[in-house]
Amino acid sequence: MPLDHIEQRETATDIFHGGAVIDDHGREVPITETMIREACERLEGHWVFPGVAAGNR
Repeated sequence: MPLDHIEQRETATDIFHGGAVIDDHGREVPITETMIREACERLEGHWVFPGVAAGNR
């Protein structure tokens, strides 16, 4: 193996295994657990069972 070959180890900050959104300035913003929880809470507020939405009880 040549001496100029140096194995580089990735640190925890170099590895990203999640998702991201692009903000208004074109920057990647990692999706956090808080963001997901808030989105789910908003969706729960809009949920209507299909039978109720159609007027069927």
